[in-house]
Amino acid sequence: MTDIMTDVMMLESTNAIEYNHGLLPDSLWEQDYAQVFKKHQVDKATFKEAFLFYQEHPEQFSKIMEAVITRLQKLQLQRQTERP
Repeated sequence: MTDIMTDVMMLESTNAIEYNHGLLPDSLWEQDYAQVFKKHQVDKATFKEAFLFYQEHPEQFSKIMEAVITRLQKLQLQRQTERP
């Protein structure tokens, strides 16, 4: 779940920046999420089921999101050090 949520967070932040925090058509979101699900070999229903589980178990979800944030911070640092 950490891997998928990392990609979901990256997707959402990228779309927010790219579209200046405007509303995006649902069809665009569906396409973007479909790519994330395909990458992780999971379908929308399975992801939704897992997400609902974690809504009922917020302590576990919090641990996942902490790992996501840590991973995103590492990626950001890595990209900053790769810049010329």
